[in-house]
Amino acid sequence: MSESAEVDQAILDKTKKELGAVIRSPKLSDRLLKKPPFRFLHDIVTGCIKATGFASKLYSDEEMDSAKVTEKEAKVFFLQKIISSVNYTLKLSPPLAAKPIKIVSGLEPAHTNDFLQKLATATKVPIEKSDKAIQKVLARMADKAEQALKQERKASQQNEQQATSSEPAPAEPAAADEKKAATQQPPSQQPPADDKPSDAEAKKAEAEAALKRADAEAKAEAEKKAEEEKQAAAAEKVTPTPIERREEKSKAKEKKEVAAAPTPVGVMVEGGKKEGGDKGTLDTDSESDHEPSAEGPFPGLPDADATADGDGGKLAQMVAAKKADEEAKQKLAKESADKEEEESGGIRLQTQRHRQGKDREVFSTEVQKLKESLQTLVKITNPLGKTFDYVQEDIDSMTKEKQMWQRSVQDVKVQAMEAEHSTEEALQPLYGKLQDLEDSISDQLNKIHNTRANILKNDANIETLLRMVVS
Repeated sequence: MSESAEVDQAILDKTKKELGAVIRSPKLSDRLLKKPPFRFLHDIVTGCIKATGFASKLYSDEEMDSAKVTEKEAKVFFLQKIISSVNYTLKLSPPLAAKPIKIVSGLEPAHTNDFLQKLATATKVPIEKSDKAIQKVLARMADKAEQALKQERKASQQNEQQATSSEPAPAEPAAADEKKAATQQPPSQQPPADDKPSDAEAKKAEAEAALKRADAEAKAEAEKKAEEEKQAAAAEKVTPTPIERREEKSKAKEKKEVAAAPTPVGVMVEGGKKEGGDKGTLDTDSESDHEPSAEGPFPGLPDADATADGDGGKLAQMVAAKKADEEAKQKLAKESADKEEEESGGIRLQTQRHRQGKDREVFSTEVQKLKESLQTLVKITNPLGKTFDYVQEDIDSMTKEKQMWQRSVQDVKVQAMEAEHSTEEALQPLYGKLQDLEDSISDQLNKIHNTRANILKNDANIETLLRMVVS
């Protein structure tokens, strides 16, 4: 049957008829039976236990209190116990199709109604036989819980070994804590294994998935720490000072000027040689053959030292003089620029550098304070966020309890009216008899009065006759 299919009305009527003969509370309405909530099922099971004594040793006092059975695993475990008890008590083959996980999720209501009908039948079995079945159920579930715990320990050990071989040290404490918590948990609180092998495999898969999630969280934490260290190292890099930036700009500008300047043709010197070219040819080499840093601002021209001692021509002497003038002008311009920079910007640049270092320290301090504040906020709000998960469930429980009391009040009112009506109907014949008696009494009084009147009249007649005789 499909999980979302509607339940046939005949099934609901059969459930109400069979369960209604066993318990009186809670009220078995069609709305609740079409999609039974866990609180409703819990009340039915505890009501059957209290009314008939069936499965009285199956649950602890805490499990009998619905307010303490709030976790999903606890709800599944509660239903698994009673379903297995019904199967063993009635010796059903095949067993009930109802699955605890489906029931808690509100699915397969037809199977749930079938389970409730079989529960009503199981309550009619003698207590001696049902107690033996309950003992078998408890022993079987204890064995399955122990087997599941062993499998979970084995899987956790394998995952821990894999994590230690592939991950750094921070991943180890999380796996160790999870393993410790799993070993310390009593078998009675372990999630139940279903009667079929598929559910046992699902439980094993869930345990492995939990360990994988723990490993993934440890990896994510390690990656996050590495990323934070990289960001901190990048933030510690010192930015270039204004002086360094200015020097870099000036060097780039000089390189651009040198690259944009035209390449001069080689100059003829004595002996038929051209400086910077081959013998008997013009200098047509590219700019890369003349380094401006080594030959000055006029590459390709003869050096002044080379032509001063010789008897070169007039053109060579003019070139040497021009070169000397250019070098002197560049030297003066550089000295004036350095002097200007020292007088106007030295102190200010030093102050800016000091201020930048101070701002960096303040920024690091503020970031650290912000991190601490965020961690404190998360620690404070984390428990509050967890409690919010239970608020809706508590509201639903209180709403259902309110509705239950309202229905109880309405039922009591109806019962009182019916009792009053039945009393009135029972008193009606008595009222008729009373009226008849009153009428007969009235008739007898009238007869008495009439007889008395006749007697008095007869007495008067007798007295008159006696007087007549005497006279």
